[in-house]
Amino acid sequence: YGKLLAEDLQQYDPAAAEYRTVLDLLPHSYTGHNALGSVLRGKGDLRAAVAEYETTLAMKPTAGDTHYYLGWCLVKQGQEDAGASHYRQAIRYSPDCVAAYLGLGEMLFKKGRLEESLDVCRAGLAVVPRNPMLHSNAGVLLFKMGQRQEGAKEIHTALQLDPNSPQIRRVAETLLGPQ
Repeated sequence: YGKLLAEDLQQYDPAAAEYRTVLDLLPHSYTGHNALGSVLRGKGDLRAAVAEYETTLAMKPTAGDTHYYLGWCLVKQGQEDAGASHYRQAIRYSPDCVAAYLGLGEMLFKKGRLEESLDVCRAGLAVVPRNPMLHSNAGVLLFKMGQRQEGAKEIHTALQLDPNSPQIRRVAETLLGPQ
């Protein structure tokens, strides 16, 4: 019921109440804490979400999705180094967590660490080779690094994988021109 309230109806306060009821009955349920953290994140209460995600990880340190969401919350709160650490843990425990590769790559890109950001994209593509956003981001990075031909190949691959993505189409038009 909490999931229905949060995800389908976006009624976060009643959803949080449902998950708190679950936690009253099953206080050691890492899934209950993780779900409550997600509801609080959706509600915009990042500080409380962080606390729930930390509780989840104390119970199950290998929860890759929880590492990702904790990292996301920390980055949004300006704690980029801690967030990056959790993105890396998400990748370690859930190697197919594309969002963690994208988040970490974006952080490195914003810091001007283009080679490292490209390495993150390539690591993600080694696990999820047909992800259009990883290809698109790799293409942008390669363009920024002066490797236009290789960058164009990555962007073309991204377009082939998801020709209807407005974001990828904007990148293609910006870097490759109208086609």
